[in-house]
Amino acid sequence: LTAPTEIRYLEIAGHRFGRDPLAGGIILGMTLLGIIAVIRDITIAERVTRRRLVLFISAFIAVAFLLIAMMPLPWQRYSLPLIPFISLFFGIGFAWGIKNSRRILSHGRLSDRLSEILAQFSPDSWMP
Repeated sequence: LTAPTEIRYLEIAGHRFGRDPLAGGIILGMTLLGIIAVIRDITIAERVTRRRLVLFISAFIAVAFLLIAMMPLPWQRYSLPLIPFISLFFGIGFAWGIKNSRRILSHGRLSDRLSEILAQFSPDSWMP
C-alpha cells in the first residue's frame, strides 16, 4: 500500500540524502569523530566547559538508551530526538577535521594547499 507513496517521496530532490551507504558512512564517520573529539575535550577543558560537555554526552546517552530500551515498535520515526545530537556531533567532527587537516594531510604540497584552504573556514573559536 505504501510503496507508490514511498517511490514518489524518494523522487523529490534531497529526500534520498543519507539513505545510501556512502552518505550514511560519511555521516556515521563524522558523528563518531565528533563524539571522540568531545570526549577528548572533556579531559583538557576548563571546569565550566567540562561540565557542559559531560552534560551534553550524558543527555545523548540517556536519550539514545531510553529510545532503544523503551521501543517495541519499528523505531525509525521515534529516533527523531537523536537528530540534533547527531547533527551537533557531525559539526564538531567536521570542524575538528578542518582544524587538524594540516596534521592529517601532511604528505606534500597539494595537502598543504588543501589544509590552508580548509583552515580559512575554521576559526579558532569553533572548538574549545
